[in-house]
Amino acid sequence: MHTLPSLCANRAHAVPSPPVNLSIFNITPTMFLIQWDPPTHPNGIILRYEVFYTGEDTLNDVPESFYNTTVVGLSPNTTSLELVELEPYSVYNITIRAVNGAGNGAFSSEMGLLTQTEPFCEYPLGGSCLLINCPGIISSFSSLFIHSG
Repeated sequence: MHTLPSLCANRAHAVPSPPVNLSIFNITPTMFLIQWDPPTHPNGIILRYEVFYTGEDTLNDVPESFYNTTVVGLSPNTTSLELVELEPYSVYNITIRAVNGAGNGAFSSEMGLLTQTEPFCEYPLGGSCLLINCPGIISSFSSLFIHSG
C-alpha cells in the first residue's frame, strides 16, 4: 500500500510562541530602535511580525490619538524597527507578536520606554560617581552608575 505525502506538511498547526529577547535602544531623544529574536517555537513559517506601541503617559498636551495603539506589520525577515517622531517626555509601552498560517502568536513581554527632549550626559564635578544617560548607550528607564573609588 502506498501513502501519498501530506499536502499540509508546510502548514502551521499551532500559532507561534512569542518573539524573544526584546531590546529597546535610545537613538535620539524621540527615536528608539527595537530589536527582537524570532520565536523559539515558530510552529511553521512566520508570515510577519506585528509591533504594537501605545502612548501611556506624557507631560505634554497631546491629541487623544497619542493613547491609541499603533500596529506596524513587518516582513518575516525583519527583527528590528525604528520608532521615530515620538512625543518628548512620554512613556510608551511596546509588545510584539509573530504570525504564521495558524494565526496570531502570543505577545512578547511588554516593555516601556521613556522619551526625553534632548540627550544629557552629566559629569558632576568633585563627585565620585558618573551618571550617563546618552542616546545609543543606555536603554530606556536605565541609568548607569560607575563608582570611581
